[in-house]
Amino acid sequence: MRAAYDDGHPISMQDAARAAESGSVQGMVVYGIGLGNVGRDAEAEGWLRRSVSHGDPMGSVALGTMYLDRGDLDEAESLIRPVAESGDEGAREALTEIEERRARRR
Repeated sequence: MRAAYDDGHPISMQDAARAAESGSVQGMVVYGIGLGNVGRDAEAEGWLRRSVSHGDPMGSVALGTMYLDRGDLDEAESLIRPVAESGDEGAREALTEIEERRARRR
């Protein structure tokens, strides 16, 4: 699971579910993202929160993106900013999106 996660290789939902349920933090992230992609947002949020509680930066960005999509910019920023500040380019782009949405609200 870890090698596929780190290299960005596809992982089946079934394999991700098994990994997540066995305690793999990377599995939690992949499964959470997969659940979100099929509209199972409450379950997705639960798995992503678990990954965040273990300090996974990809989980933080994925969960923050869910909040961004819902329009909860404060919660999105609280999850994404630390990852952006560590140098993650995707998180930096998400943070820029948060700032642009805030500017449009004014």
